Amino acid sequence: MPNTDETKSPPYMSFGVFKTAAETLSEITVPSSPLDRRVLHQLSGADHGSLMSGLRFLGYVDEERRATNVYRQQIGRAHV
Repeated sequence: MPNTDETKSPPYMSFGVFKTAAETLSEITVPSSPLDRRVLHQLSGADHGSLMSGLRFLGYVDEERRATNVYRQQIGRAHV
């Protein structure tokens, strides 16, 4: 059965990749440009791809890989 908007399955990313990226991103200003290899240069290509899929699934980035308001709210909570 193909995935539709109603049956999205979550992408796989390792918790270590997610944690490292979250720590890196929490230390910098939320970029207005896409979260690309310039921002997350320490990740391999495969890890970057899986992270972007995961962040998109969670609503943290849009289709153009730009941070969403959901992402900004989460980062704001982390700094309180």
